[in-house]
Amino acid sequence: MGNREGDGEQEGDGETGKVMGTGKVMGNREGQRSNDAFIVYDSASDEDRNFVLKVIRPVFAENNYEVFIKDIDTIGGSFYAEELLEAMDNSLRCILLISQSFLSSKHTILQINKAINDMSQERTKIIPVLFGDVNIMETGGHHGLSRLLLVLRCLRYKEGQTKQSKFLKRLLLRMPRRVSEPSQPGDILLRNQEPIAGL
Repeated sequence: MGNREGDGEQEGDGETGKVMGTGKVMGNREGQRSNDAFIVYDSASDEDRNFVLKVIRPVFAENNYEVFIKDIDTIGGSFYAEELLEAMDNSLRCILLISQSFLSSKHTILQINKAINDMSQERTKIIPVLFGDVNIMETGGHHGLSRLLLVLRCLRYKEGQTKQSKFLKRLLLRMPRRVSEPSQPGDILLRNQEPIAGL
């Protein structure tokens, strides 16, 4: 069995609809946690970090999603690991930005194991993103990650080959459901969802 990569516009987990336009959130997030998502990535990689901070973060902010990003939202120090685990407990989604450097990093192992454990207990949903020239057949010691990628639908982003706006729409479709109302008469909502801003 191979990993599942999303190719169609209708992909997702059934909790969001495909929408266009701009609007404002009128309802609450699914659940009672403080973060819509937590992003696991290799912060030692400039390419990975810049993609999270300059591509993913802005579109989430424009669509009023609360996303925990460790390079911005942690205080650091001796309680750094505890901060990350607590933030994961308070997140509805866990986005794994899986690059070649991510797979070779020892610093992501704790977060990967935590995400897999939380998913097994139905506490979170994992969104795997294959980033760049990543070979998912070489996951090193991440045995749990290898099994995970066989069963979950993966998004893929490769610079120069993937249209950024299309990737971001697909990513937003995996996010927690919103209960919204049109902010303008011309806005179109599907499945009671908020229009996606900035795309």
